[in-house]
Amino acid sequence: MPSITSPRRRSPSPPSHQQASSALKRSHRERRLYEASLGGCLESLAQLLQEDGLILARALVTCFDETPLHVACMQGNVHFAKLLLAHKRDLAMELDLQGRTPLHWASANGYIEIARELLQSDPLACLVHDEDGWTPLHLAMMKGRSNIVIELVKARPEAAEHRLSHGQTALHLGVSHNRLEALKVLVEIVRDGDLVKAQDDEGNTILHLAIANKQIEPWLTKPALGGVWDNDQKDKNNGAILHYAGTPMMAANDPKGYPMFWTYNTISFLASLSTIFLLISGFPLGKKVLMWILMATMWVTIIFTALTYLRSMLAFLNVQREFEDTWPTKAASPPTQATTQSPIPAAEVFMYVWLCAVAILFLVHIVRYLVIVLRKIRKSSRSGYQDV
Repeated sequence: MPSITSPRRRSPSPPSHQQASSALKRSHRERRLYEASLGGCLESLAQLLQEDGLILARALVTCFDETPLHVACMQGNVHFAKLLLAHKRDLAMELDLQGRTPLHWASANGYIEIARELLQSDPLACLVHDEDGWTPLHLAMMKGRSNIVIELVKARPEAAEHRLSHGQTALHLGVSHNRLEALKVLVEIVRDGDLVKAQDDEGNTILHLAIANKQIEPWLTKPALGGVWDNDQKDKNNGAILHYAGTPMMAANDPKGYPMFWTYNTISFLASLSTIFLLISGFPLGKKVLMWILMATMWVTIIFTALTYLRSMLAFLNVQREFEDTWPTKAASPPTQATTQSPIPAAEVFMYVWLCAVAILFLVHIVRYLVIVLRKIRKSSRSGYQDV
């Protein structure tokens, strides 16, 4: 049986002078490519492509930190990035050491033209998440890049649904990083009530985070009820003064009900002062007339105190309704709307019923007092006739 002999291994021959020179040239071209990417030099890139048509393909293997397109996106070199994509479009999906695509860097830095070019090359780049779980949309929200947010969601609407490790959506990031303009833009584009009401792993919606961070005011067209303006409030468009410093905020929230509030409050205050005055005046309270006057002032105090409270509650309800109207979409209504607004109409109905009962009882006392007065007048008139 013939024996089979294994072939003899040849020891690798040392690289020739020509191979070493070629490797040195390639290394020099890669360094020139990196420098051209930093400066955005189109002439250098065109010359490199002319010298070596495969230089971009080799860069995918040799550039482990980031590709030339990553560098161009970091620097904002729009035309350089366009030329790179024109020669090799799959650069748009290459990852750097952090697992980020060039779209991550363009989105974080707000380079809208580069982002559009990358999205045209491959819209799936919107869905790529890095080693921290962040997509380009997450970075754009954290940086407040509203124009980038619009382009990303238009390209792939499902990008807004991606969650981080703690269950946070891009909306949660917008609130936690105080990027409310970008948040409004995203909510208006998505128009998904379930996404707006989405909770993170701790059960927080974006409204919970906004309230916790005291960021609820930007969702309202008008300020809170109490207090006065600290400084002059100017119109953002023409600079006209809307409210002067010291103007009550309630007057801005409820301009029609504010005069009624002051009227009820003043009558209640004066009636309570009258009650106190009658008690400390030293007048003989045993007299029925004084007792009737004292009772009437107390009734007026009670009624108008209740009306003052009711007017303030109606003003607060007016703010709640405006909050509902200014929420970007009807489908995306505030998550706690039912719990925050439902007690107010119930309290309003209760107050009206109570006021009606008080008013009826007050009228009964008035009628009773008038009947007593009329009886006394009749008695006095009869006794006068008898004397005559």
